[in-house]
Amino acid sequence: MQKISKDIDYISVRSFLMSNVDNLLETITAIRKDKQNPSDDLFAMDAQSNQVSVPWKTDYTKLSPFEILMQEKNSLGIYVSGNPLNIYKDFLGYLQFITGVRDLHLVLIEKVRKIFTRSNKMMLALELTTLNGSVEGIIFPKKAPKLSPLVEELELFFVIGKYSEKKKKDSADDGGKSYDDTPKLLVRELSLYL
Repeated sequence: MQKISKDIDYISVRSFLMSNVDNLLETITAIRKDKQNPSDDLFAMDAQSNQVSVPWKTDYTKLSPFEILMQEKNSLGIYVSGNPLNIYKDFLGYLQFITGVRDLHLVLIEKVRKIFTRSNKMMLALELTTLNGSVEGIIFPKKAPKLSPLVEELELFFVIGKYSEKKKKDSADDGGKSYDDTPKLLVRELSLYL
């Protein structure tokens, strides 16, 4: 195995690991299958059977920090190394300042779902990553037909919209049940970040 230098940055290490995920999974699968084979002798294990040889791919492409975060989210379901939008924080603040639009947000659209109301009008429910973390986005029926063709998963967008923050409610109308409605970003306009 090659000796790893101490001054290798996490981008190189993560790029190396991401390019070798398939090799690691195949090796683990082979080890599990090998352990399932019955042995002739209970004490017949030798030194070779305890050694694992992973065919490391050394010709990997160095990924950007954004690509690494997207791969983390795709494989683990969460961002491990941080929020992918943190690099845009100062830029977004500057845009809000010069435009005077405080409801301007930069979002990464994770997933898009089309929902139809009782009156059969389409609206969109979006899973978003914002600078503040994950949040649900809503595009109401009035704007959904216009914005639906623009919306793409795993793309960055500028969004104009407000947060709807509803707190825990108790209501006699629903049989005394309480519910917690998490904050949602109500999207009025959006534009693809270029």
